Amino acid sequence: ADAPNAIMPSSDPSSPSLVIITQLQDSAAASNTSFACHDDHEAPCQCFFFFTTTTETTTTTTRTLRQQLFYLWKTKVLESIVSLSNGDDNNKDDTVAKGQEWFDKLWGLHTQESRFYHTAVHLEEMCYLLDLILTFVQQQPQKSDHDTDPPLLLLNPSDSDETAIYLAIFFHDAIYQAPSSTNEQDSAQLFQEFCADIRVPSHLAARVTDFILATQHHQYNVAAESSSSSSSQALALFLDLDMAVLGKQHPSAYLSYAALVRKEYLFVPHDTYCQKRAEVLQGFLESDIFATAPFRRALEARAKANLRAEIELLQQRQIPGDES
Repeated sequence: ADAPNAIMPSSDPSSPSLVIITQLQDSAAASNTSFACHDDHEAPCQCFFFFTTTTETTTTTTRTLRQQLFYLWKTKVLESIVSLSNGDDNNKDDTVAKGQEWFDKLWGLHTQESRFYHTAVHLEEMCYLLDLILTFVQQQPQKSDHDTDPPLLLLNPSDSDETAIYLAIFFHDAIYQAPSSTNEQDSAQLFQEFCADIRVPSHLAARVTDFILATQHHQYNVAAESSSSSSSQALALFLDLDMAVLGKQHPSAYLSYAALVRKEYLFVPHDTYCQKRAEVLQGFLESDIFATAPFRRALEARAKANLRAEIELLQQRQIPGDES
């Protein structure tokens, strides 16, 4: 049988998969400025929210962003861990207390002044897109397995896998130093320390660790793509959330993202950056960028067009956002 990810959406314009694809395309039309979010509580930071369908950005303050992320951390991570631990009341109080400390640590890491794209705004964007998808899928009427729109099955993780995705979102860039080649391993190590401190169930800890390490190359395992296991589907969804930034429908929005990446690599000489960045982007063009059929249908073509446009600039020794 064909792999689930290979099943393309129905041609019926009212089919659920085409509706969510339209929403994904609309979300990608929003301008992504994702300004650096450093720890100045009243400083404005412009966020790209996936719910907006215009080219406008939503301006909030760092304080508000922190409150929004902490709410998600508490409800989607800490409460879920307590539930998966069979609701032990003693463990609950300990988890909440230590969980606050861990959120403070993660916030501090994601608001480092050396970060411009890999900030708390990036976490917020991924969480909002995940919420859009989960809300849409959950609102669909119950159908038999025979009638269910196949691609939507890939965007409907179990409660345990949903928790895994949220944990991976919060930890996948926890350690990020642009010159380092071990960011993913270091982030996974920090996550293991969190698991030991909070007493995260071992099966969940192992799954999230795999998710974090998978972001090193963003190449979805071909063997896993043919798997119908919820864990494999959750991994595919997580990777697509992280890569969704590449599929901006407005070229200027994509170039804003590219400019933020350059700011994190200012230590790299101009010509070297042009060469190495182009090589990385070219590697993404050699296979599918997105691991799930709905994301591929919605964003793949635009993402590859964006990459080709940036490569063309880099080959001309032009770097988005570079003022030198």
